Amino acid sequence: MGAITFKTEKDGSFSAAVSRCMREPNSWKKEVYATARFVAGRAKKPLLLFFSGGLDSEIMCRSFFDQGITFTATTFEHEGGANRRDVEHAKKWCWDRNVTHHVVPFETPGFFGQPPATFAESGFISSNIMRYFQAALLAYAEDAGFFSVIGDGGQLYRSDPGTQKIQLRFGPGDYGLAQWSEEHDTDHEPFFFRATPELYAAYLHIPIVVFGTANPPLFYPEYNKHVFKRLVYQSEWPDTASRPYATPFGHFRPDRLKKEAELKVFFGNKLSYIDIPIDNLARSYSPTLTMPITL
Repeated sequence: MGAITFKTEKDGSFSAAVSRCMREPNSWKKEVYATARFVAGRAKKPLLLFFSGGLDSEIMCRSFFDQGITFTATTFEHEGGANRRDVEHAKKWCWDRNVTHHVVPFETPGFFGQPPATFAESGFISSNIMRYFQAALLAYAEDAGFFSVIGDGGQLYRSDPGTQKIQLRFGPGDYGLAQWSEEHDTDHEPFFFRATPELYAAYLHIPIVVFGTANPPLFYPEYNKHVFKRLVYQSEWPDTASRPYATPFGHFRPDRLKKEAELKVFFGNKLSYIDIPIDNLARSYSPTLTMPITL
């Protein structure tokens, strides 16, 4: 069971429930490796890890590789070389470790050019274009006969200056990828860093995270959530190569913003979001609880 489970009702309402830990979590790094073993144990088909070349997916790949778990890595290359730097990093990482690696061309302008109704055919609601791209990744893996894993689901904190509370925001797209697997009668792991409650809970006890969550002003600037997560990862894996943060579809930002605005209009009031305070998460993951907590 994932760290947080989601549900969208027929009326469009959206809810989340935190899954209790089945045991006391270990350190976060140990839980990352335990999650790799857990996810690999679920796979009934050859294992494919989507390796964007970013830090999330690199840490995910390391957790499998370091334990001798065999996998194929696949990187989608955006048209025009928009993510060339990340693609080259993924190539080198896999070459240095003799990991089978495939680079798949992706026609990004055509993807953004689709009307909202075409995105809706994916079977779920979201104004986050990244969720539909991830659905395309799952479809690729399914057609190729793999059990796939996406290195998503990290904790991106936001803080409200008015309430001084640090929160995580979730939308219906967070459920949509699991919904995609259900509707296609298959199984994939689209949120590696949210795959177990023990992994999610252990993150809250990393010293730098304890410091960060005690200082809400750190997260007033929206961009800081990405910077902070990188600092956390590199505090646990200090030998990880430092490189500039690249936003998803960064070179296509105007196209992305335009399409996401169209999706918001298209779905209208069917879109809803849940902000979960970090304090609530910390309490909810207690292994002494007897049932999931609905938020």
